[in-house]
Amino acid sequence: PPAGWGTWQVEDSRGSFTWDRAVGHLAPGAARAAQVRNGCFIQTLAPVKPGERYVVAGRYRLQGRGTAWLRVRWQKPEGGWVAEQRDKLIYGAGEPGEWGELFGVAEVPEGAGKLVLLLCVDGQMSPEDVAWFDDVRCHKLD
Repeated sequence: PPAGWGTWQVEDSRGSFTWDRAVGHLAPGAARAAQVRNGCFIQTLAPVKPGERYVVAGRYRLQGRGTAWLRVRWQKPEGGWVAEQRDKLIYGAGEPGEWGELFGVAEVPEGAGKLVLLLCVDGQMSPEDVAWFDDVRCHKLD
C-alpha cells in the first residue's frame, strides 16, 4: 500500500492493494485496489477532540465492476472503535473511467480521540475490476 496506509479486507476477499506509479489524478501515482470483494486502505490520524470538525476529500476512479467511497471512523484515545453510528460516509459522483471527487465534513463525536480514514472498495470480482484513490486530504476547520 502507499506509505502511511494499511489495508484490510474480509477474509474471503483475494484482492490486492498497491501503489500504482503509472496512474494518478494530476500526476502519476495513486493507491490501487483490484479484485477486492470488501476492503479498504486505512490510516489513523490523532489526536482529535470531540466537537472539532474536519474537511475530508479525495479523488477516485473506477474501472470495471465495484464501488468506492471514503469513510471517516472514530477511535477512543487508547484505541478501539467508538460511535460507529457517527461514521461519515462520503460518496462521489463521477463517470466510469474518469476521476470523481469525494468531499465531506465530519465532526468528532464524544469519546473519540482518533480520526480514521478508510478508502473503501466493494464488489470487485476480477483483477480487471480496479479502484484508484488520489489526492486524499484531511484538514481541521477553525
